[in-house]
Amino acid sequence: MPMPRIPYRLSSLAMAVVGTAPSPRMADRENGVIATDWETGAEFWQLTVMIIDEGRAESMQIQVPNTGLPQGMTVGSTVRLTNLVASPWARASLDNRGQARLSEGCNYRADRLDLLAAAPIQAGAPAAAASAPDTSAEAAPTANADTTSTSKKAAW
Repeated sequence: MPMPRIPYRLSSLAMAVVGTAPSPRMADRENGVIATDWETGAEFWQLTVMIIDEGRAESMQIQVPNTGLPQGMTVGSTVRLTNLVASPWARASLDNRGQARLSEGCNYRADRLDLLAAAPIQAGAPAAAASAPDTSAEAAPTANADTTSTSKKAAW
């Protein structure tokens, strides 16, 4: 069953700042399989952004297809999130004592990031080595890619 996609609306004054460099979203860590979009076959990358909107700041880990990451993006860059959606999830399981456990969370995904301003370079500080992955090559689709988040608790 596909996860519901709930549009995450931001005001026109919202600002998003890149907090971590993009890294591959793994569907199967043991076998090195990167998660892919079931519709387009593009590889998913994940990064943390700080969203500042209407007097609130929130840190989110988001997933973006590799084709939606801009060149020149580094930690501290200001970006615009295009088509940000939230997908809540829940998973029931048994712990080692046979007790039922419920894990719940929310995945966030954007179709694309648009670079608004590069990160400022501070005097005496080395240039950030983290940059967006090369998106020039098409990603090969991977069957049965699991794009669910790790058991991250929702803070509602």
